[in-house]
Amino acid sequence: GGIMPDIFVPADTAGRSEYFNKVAQRGLVYQYAFQYTDQYRDQLKRFITVSEMEKWLDKQNLMDGFVKYAAGKGVPANQGGLRISGQIIETQLKAYIARNIMGEEGFYPIIQQIDKTLLKAIEVSRQNLLVENLK
Repeated sequence: GGIMPDIFVPADTAGRSEYFNKVAQRGLVYQYAFQYTDQYRDQLKRFITVSEMEKWLDKQNLMDGFVKYAAGKGVPANQGGLRISGQIIETQLKAYIARNIMGEEGFYPIIQQIDKTLLKAIEVSRQNLLVENLK
């Protein structure tokens, strides 16, 4: 049984590595984002838009801090895994930090960069709007 979706989006396994799986299974991305938010809350609260916050976060070497944090939690740095999964991890970190400050309005504009299902839903919604406007 089960429900068949109207539009099938295959699971995206690109960018997944053993390192990614270990840090994800232990919740380390979320934990580090929460700790980072607490440490820099005063600076983060100053941003009015998500793009302002993301530009600031891009300059903060999030991955260096995260890799050290993960190593301290028992997941040693793995250069191959970081090459494969670094972009996904960094995007998730930024999205969780933004959510901690701005709520869902901060989370989705960032996470959509790597969420194929969300991107497909946006694409289909836009197509449906175009069709409706042509009627």
